Amino acid sequence: MAQQNHLQKTDKENIKVMKRDLSNPLSPSIFGNEGSKPKKEKKNYRGKVAAKRQRQGYKMKGDDGHWASVDPKTGKFLKSSKHPTVHKETDWYKSDSAKEFRKENKLVTKNVFGKEKKYYKYKKRK
Repeated sequence: MAQQNHLQKTDKENIKVMKRDLSNPLSPSIFGNEGSKPKKEKKNYRGKVAAKRQRQGYKMKGDDGHWASVDPKTGKFLKSSKHPTVHKETDWYKSDSAKEFRKENKLVTKNVFGKEKKYYKYKKRK
């Protein structure tokens, strides 16, 4: 009987906590995140790299105001290989206007195991 009363009391407490959670998303929860704040949105890692390069004096924005697609220091692409507009950079690389650039740099799209890299890279030719 005492155990049943204990269970009923616990259930009532849980219902109060759940009601409190529904009315205020910052209230303590029965799920173990008592008093936790909502997570801050993480800034994109490649965006941080671009901002760092700009602070270092590299020109990261073009005349049209768009950010560069490639880290000028390392040659790594700032857009993932899955990004919907990464093809614009690779199309430029294959174009006639990049003829001189291709003589000095090669586009690396695969890792040593032959799988597509998450981020492409321009690598200086030897």
